Amino acid sequence: MAQPARRAVIMNGGLSRSQRNMLATKANQQSVNVRRRSGSDLLKPICIYDVCEKLGLKVTFSDINMEGMYQRGDPARIFLPSSIIRPIGRRAFTCAHELGHHIFGHGSTIDELTEESRQQSWDLPNEFIADSFAAHLLMPTLALLNAFSIRGLKAESATPVELYLIANFFKVGYSTLITHLCFGAGLISFGRYQKMKSIKLAAIRSTILGQISSKQILICDEAAVYSAIDAEVEHLVIMPHGVRSENDALMLVDSVELGVVFEAKRPGIVRLFNSDESWATFVRISRKNYIGHAGYRHLEDDSDD
Repeated sequence: MAQPARRAVIMNGGLSRSQRNMLATKANQQSVNVRRRSGSDLLKPICIYDVCEKLGLKVTFSDINMEGMYQRGDPARIFLPSSIIRPIGRRAFTCAHELGHHIFGHGSTIDELTEESRQQSWDLPNEFIADSFAAHLLMPTLALLNAFSIRGLKAESATPVELYLIANFFKVGYSTLITHLCFGAGLISFGRYQKMKSIKLAAIRSTILGQISSKQILICDEAAVYSAIDAEVEHLVIMPHGVRSENDALMLVDSVELGVVFEAKRPGIVRLFNSDESWATFVRISRKNYIGHAGYRHLEDDSDD
């Protein structure tokens, strides 16, 4: 197998704006094709691991000290870090990024775990198109517009907590969402992006819970019925008031202004429903620092056979 390319290798001169626009257009077109091939429409969130499975790629969580890795072959493979050093939304975006390498026929690639390499990706054609593909695949513009509209919100005026809710809806991180809203979808101004980016996640979590917490928080609303919610053991899941869990894998621990707070206690798939059962959704809970095939992450048996 050829040696993987690394993000740290910088091309002379970088990319011009017109080159980035051309690559972004190609990335957007391919993201639409991939959604169609995987049976997904352009309005709903997707589970990137399910999409990869449908396309024949094997996704594995491993004890690796890197952002992610794409291994070209038959079958092609994607490796993601099991460590919680990268939150669940960041790992989902990385998986979509590695899928982009596959879709565009790139060679095996290692993406390094440094902020510098992340910034340098804007000057590397293969990395830029993979990033753009990932953003459009996970957050199509039509889906973003619909997500804000059904909640009576606008991207340019939504609060940080409301943006955090939208990010959770699309299974991505807060920073990933606001970056795409500005540079990919063009739904917020650069000034708005800078203002929202300056707000720390810790402050958003404190606003939601009314206290400081180091645990990752997922906020969900009734629109979450569109797709299963992915969480990990020890995550806090906030649902609308009146929602109940069918078992103690997701245990009620508190109540805040936004809703009731559940804590993920053990791996499994849990059904959540409201008082008259007119609405329900599922939470898939994976073990902390899970190692193995992505399709088994929420099961008690983590065998990768």
